[in-house]
Amino acid sequence: MALMRYNVEAHEAMQNLEEEMKAKVEEYLKKRDISIVRKDDVENAIKVIKKPIVEVKRASHYKPVAKEYESDIIIDHKRDVTGKSRTKGSAKDFVRYFQNRFKRMRSLFGPHTSEYSEMLIGDLSKANGEKVSIIAMVSEKRESRSGNTVLSLEDLTGKAVAVANKNDERVMDKIALVTKEDTIRVYCKVKDKLLLVEDLEFPDVRERVVHPTIEKDVAVAYLSDIHLGSRFCLEDMLNRFMSWIREPSTKKELAGKIKYIVVAGDVVDGIGIYPGQEKELSVKDIYGQYELFDKLLEELPDYIDVVVSPGNHDAVRRAEPMPALKESFFSNKKPYLVGNPGVVHIEGFKHLIYHGTSMDSLVANIRHLTYHKVEPIMREYFRRRHLSPIYGTNPIVPEEIDYMVMDKVPHVFHCGHIHKNGQALYKGVLMLNSGTFQDQTPFQIKQGHIPTPGNIPVYNLNSKKLSIVDVRSL
Repeated sequence: MALMRYNVEAHEAMQNLEEEMKAKVEEYLKKRDISIVRKDDVENAIKVIKKPIVEVKRASHYKPVAKEYESDIIIDHKRDVTGKSRTKGSAKDFVRYFQNRFKRMRSLFGPHTSEYSEMLIGDLSKANGEKVSIIAMVSEKRESRSGNTVLSLEDLTGKAVAVANKNDERVMDKIALVTKEDTIRVYCKVKDKLLLVEDLEFPDVRERVVHPTIEKDVAVAYLSDIHLGSRFCLEDMLNRFMSWIREPSTKKELAGKIKYIVVAGDVVDGIGIYPGQEKELSVKDIYGQYELFDKLLEELPDYIDVVVSPGNHDAVRRAEPMPALKESFFSNKKPYLVGNPGVVHIEGFKHLIYHGTSMDSLVANIRHLTYHKVEPIMREYFRRRHLSPIYGTNPIVPEEIDYMVMDKVPHVFHCGHIHKNGQALYKGVLMLNSGTFQDQTPFQIKQGHIPTPGNIPVYNLNSKKLSIVDVRSL
């Protein structure tokens, strides 16, 4: 541990503190291994130590149903990058990554239409004049001088060019959804060295998902984008939510069934995430920000288990897939920590948790998507069966396995990121975006983003009923 020294301003700030507070501040600073303490460090410490995140009454006659049951949580470590990242980011690693991605995506397609012969690109020279179907990755999409759409396609055996006629409205409607790096099946006629597109399909979800039936009358609450440490964090809403969990004055039956809380990233606001962020922080110390969350967890009843996945503001690498948060951030109530994306089975319900950073690239590249409605964005993940289909916008680490492939369809898909509450069923999958606990920021005002803070989805696993709890009404 480094020997702490205080600069003049910090020394003066310490002298103005009462002895008890001074001792707490010194203990707080020692944990951070700071060699030269500045005034900001002292002020951050005081804010974290004094911060009243929650003010709750201890339960008296309240008897929650969820307390009667044992927890049932299983983390799918096979689909989690935590502790497995070995890539060096070399060209060889990227080639291996895309090959793994393509092989796994190819296996997700159903049977092809019998009118067309299934074929690899490397064998197309033998099929001139025939109708064939190929599964390939899109390396380029462009419009020709005549207005037709041209796709450059690749598989593991070669490259080909496919042309969609601008006058075929049915095909053009489908091809409008195609982006670079999509893996698609193209039904076409081979003419010399060109493929004339007659139809195409995405891997998509083939069969409707059926949710399990359980006897326990328990529920899951879904949170994301809390942004602790931000000046715009709505701590009064957190206070209301925590008080409601501990001893509800309204919606008592629903509150009493909450056995699990799942957090889909951006637990804290982070440090240095964007230029000028320090002006919008109430706590400018990353450890101090996580201490606030640690205090929050401590206020939860012992019978409630928490699952936490990181987001792009959290203290992990910015590129995806992201490893889980460090256990050292948590000293009180230990949550279940998973990567981003992460797969967790709760009472037999498979949960796919993904913060949703790649939503930005989807909105930028698919014309019908906007930030005003989150459900259509989430549906595109299932159409493509990939959580970051467009390479280059959202940073991706070329791991040996592409952890972003949705090879298994979940019962519940939980996202955050765009601070917009939303929920929908897609072929039986319950898609949830849990909104935020952060008020509208100056950046969001400029972009026209209107958040929906304090709207918490709560899913009863027994009745399969989804409720949206408006924290302001509690």
